[in-house]
Amino acid sequence: MASLLLAASTGAALAPAAAAAPNPAADLETAVQAASRSLQQAWKGDPATAPLSWPRLRLVSAGGTVAAGCPGARGASADTSALYCPDSGELLLDAKSLRGERERYGTWGIAYWIATGLGQAFLARQSSGTASPGAAANLQAVCLAGVLLDSSPGLKPSLPAHKLSPARTAYASPDAALQGTRSQRAYALLSGFGATASPCTAAAMNGLAADRVSDPKLLSEVGVDPGNRALTSVSDALTATCRKPLRCPRRVGEVFAASRP
Repeated sequence: MASLLLAASTGAALAPAAAAAPNPAADLETAVQAASRSLQQAWKGDPATAPLSWPRLRLVSAGGTVAAGCPGARGASADTSALYCPDSGELLLDAKSLRGERERYGTWGIAYWIATGLGQAFLARQSSGTASPGAAANLQAVCLAGVLLDSSPGLKPSLPAHKLSPARTAYASPDAALQGTRSQRAYALLSGFGATASPCTAAAMNGLAADRVSDPKLLSEVGVDPGNRALTSVSDALTATCRKPLRCPRRVGEVFAASRP
């Protein structure tokens, strides 16, 4: 697996070995490596992504945004925690944001963002079939993230209620409208898991960005706080089995080029 880089300047003297101070940067890097190992197995095991090179992961820290780390990325949100940079072939990850994700959702929160960046990496290498720029493009990456997460050994949320939480809380700024609403992002992730009848095609994600889906009731429910009892029962039922017409576990090429939206 490609090495993980930390774009930060520590400048601090090393503590004596007998009184070693906690190292949050090293702890985060270890957590990122653990999540990426599982996702890399899914990446290499999927016929659509196996021929593609695995992007190098780079943690961006100390006062910069991932968007600033890739000036050539068009339409990149300044509020995002993961960004695939086609110019360098790197997947940039915001260290500060990922620390918060880890505190809230454990490894699952980190894995969600890496998987979303991998969805971006796949889409960046396609000549056709990608959704319209803006919310639909982000939703398509999130949908593909769901496919990879669902196929990754050992990656499970510590609490069932957290399964959709990273997607719901991904954007707290007004920029969220450009990345899909809470409900749309959660629905896209569920689609990647196979818990809706929707694939991750451009047509499906363009429709989702306009709230055009086959089950609007589910769309409205999945954006609600996970403590909502009705939502929890709906999510549990949906994720127990895969919805037709696509088989499960889903595969990237299948959901990306499905014959129906």
